[in-house]
Amino acid sequence: MNIHRKYVLSLLTFVLAICLVFSGCSGNKTNTSSDGTSSRYIIDHETGQVIDTETGEVVSNAIIDSSTGNIIDASTGEVIYTPGQESKPSIESKAVSDIVVEYDSSDEAASWDTAEQNHITLNGGSIEFSGEGASVAGNIVTITKTGTYLVSGKLNDGQIVVDTAESDNVQLVLNNADISCSFSAPINIKNASKTVIVLANGSNNKVTDGNSYNFDPAGVPNAAIFSKSNLTINGSGKLLVNANYRNGIESRDELKITGGNITVNSANHGLRGKDCVAIKNADVTINSKGDGIQSDNEKSSEKGYVVIEGNNIRITSAEDGIQAQTSLAIKGGNLTIVSGGGSSASPSDISTKGIKAEVDIIIENATINVDSSDDAIHCNSTLSINSGNLQLATADDAIHSNVSIDINGGNINITKSHEGLEGAVITINGGNIRIQSENDGINVSGQNLNGNVKNRTLIINDGYLYINAGDDGIDSNGTINIAGGTVIVNSYGTESEAIDYSEGLKITGGFVVAAGYDTKSHKVETGSDQYSIRIKLPKLMTAGTVVHIESTNKEEIVTFVPANNFKSFFISSPKLKKGVTYSIYLDGKVSGNSQDGLYSGGYSGGTKYTQITIE
Repeated sequence: MNIHRKYVLSLLTFVLAICLVFSGCSGNKTNTSSDGTSSRYIIDHETGQVIDTETGEVVSNAIIDSSTGNIIDASTGEVIYTPGQESKPSIESKAVSDIVVEYDSSDEAASWDTAEQNHITLNGGSIEFSGEGASVAGNIVTITKTGTYLVSGKLNDGQIVVDTAESDNVQLVLNNADISCSFSAPINIKNASKTVIVLANGSNNKVTDGNSYNFDPAGVPNAAIFSKSNLTINGSGKLLVNANYRNGIESRDELKITGGNITVNSANHGLRGKDCVAIKNADVTINSKGDGIQSDNEKSSEKGYVVIEGNNIRITSAEDGIQAQTSLAIKGGNLTIVSGGGSSASPSDISTKGIKAEVDIIIENATINVDSSDDAIHCNSTLSINSGNLQLATADDAIHSNVSIDINGGNINITKSHEGLEGAVITINGGNIRIQSENDGINVSGQNLNGNVKNRTLIINDGYLYINAGDDGIDSNGTINIAGGTVIVNSYGTESEAIDYSEGLKITGGFVVAAGYDTKSHKVETGSDQYSIRIKLPKLMTAGTVVHIESTNKEEIVTFVPANNFKSFFISSPKLKKGVTYSIYLDGKVSGNSQDGLYSGGYSGGTKYTQITIE
């Protein structure tokens, strides 16, 4: 499956922008491509600088080789971009389990010293300030010193700017503030060590920007609430952000949200923290035309991560719901994501995954509901699910890792998918897993941790696994090792295998029952400690036909009602013993307790098909 890269630099747009510089095009900056759409890259016509509006950074020393079209770093002579090819630096992230977000007292404390507060009062077209550390010029108030600033009232078309020394911390308290700005970010934090926005208890606050900005080459704001330094939002009030230009809330360093009821409607990404996004104990709703939540620092293995814990988060995104450049940890809370129009939407050329990380993902103690047109959960290294409740519907893979998947617990219900689980090494140590797939239920494929295709395997040590698949129920392009748990497989494709493997199936424990077409003649490895029976039927049996196996002393081994038409039946159980003869019955009546087609007790009236003695 292809992994789509977003925001690939368009050489045509870049060349056009350079040409506009030399043609003396009127205006100071260009951020529109040749087809009239907004471009990620703009040209400052006064300075000739190329600016990346996603990162706010100047593409320094950039020149174009007219003979090749390559973009070259003039200071080193190195090619930094080749037409038709985009490369990103290869970094190794620290293990996602090692990521610990450090919250200091200012991150979580939503209180302030009222005796020391300064007042910013918004009066429609004007601003009043009382206190120290800020100045007003027309419809813009600029904060230049550390301190607490209480903001209230309505500003029709103006801006709050923070521009302090790099060592200063600023606390901005929004107390029923309504701030609109048509020309730039309504809240623009140009410089500070850290800014904390407090949503005052009981307050309703609103921030709205226009659909175009007057760019500042030194700090290109591209979000309704924008910060070039660390930004924290806390408190118990409400905040509505309407971002009509690009992003909703953005920090070029760390973005932390530790409280409040926040709604973001954005023309691009909802929340973006370049170094990290960390959210806990907040209620967040995001409607975005880009990613819902994004952290995209590509240059450091210690950054570019997302951590979510103890929240209520709802995301509706045109692109990825959550995207982390390195690792992503979900450690509690309730998370609902609809990405790319949901599982019924048509395929797209852009990435529309629900939850995505370039390196690792860990999920525990969370309730997650994803409806996505691309993979529901996707990472490129290790994906671990330790606990929680997951409801996944997707037009692609439900849970995909390019390397390994570890499921240690939790309830996973995949109601719709192309393939349920896909990875090079899949280990199931526990949990309750239900998979409905159009193709394979579980597909073991891809590269392992060593970067090759050897040693691909599915390992089942415990847990409950139910699969209803349109193609192979389990398909391993390697081995399958089952040591425990319960595995129930139904496959309904006419060329499908209930359990398919290329390098061997070994069963040393657990209970396995599978029904499908099974056109191949697979055998369980002789090294298996547990006995199995495979039955090939002479004709197609209809869904609902009862299969019953019992020993000569009437011990019930299995009574199973397959969900689909089938021609083959497989059973492996610790009840099967060497030297014992078993009778196989078809049809009949069932009663008693049942789960996923398995019945215990109450079988009668079937027709004996054959008998088998285990040698």
